[in-house]
Amino acid sequence: MKPWQIAIDEKELRNNLDENQRKILDQGSKLSSAERIEGIKILLELKETYWKTVGEKNPFVIQFCITDEPSESWYVKVDKEGGLAAQGTYSSEKPPTVTWTSDFADLERTFQGIVPAKLDIVGDRNILKTFFAALYQSSPYSS
Repeated sequence: MKPWQIAIDEKELRNNLDENQRKILDQGSKLSSAERIEGIKILLELKETYWKTVGEKNPFVIQFCITDEPSESWYVKVDKEGGLAAQGTYSSEKPPTVTWTSDFADLERTFQGIVPAKLDIVGDRNILKTFFAALYQSSPYSS
């Protein structure tokens, strides 16, 4: 089941967020990686059952490498336990399923819906597309 197929009233969902969660999701753009990660964590938690189902069927890790600010790099891991977003570099014997490499501004533009012409993406681009679409649809602000 896709997150947008789960019948949850947007108003009810927003009311279930605490003040800090609303603030992070309301900012939209100009977020630091830490704030962006916190927002993604919130969205992953809101649709925990969905992400567990995805992770059982097709686990993945997406590494976001930020070239001009390496300390802003972060990753998302989805497995049978659900979704996790964390700052830093993913370390495991197995490499990430997808690695996104760009500068901070290009990543920021992507979250605003403007995909840069030149991106360095290694791995399954479909996982990346699916992840961004699911995040957008998970948001209580998508219409």
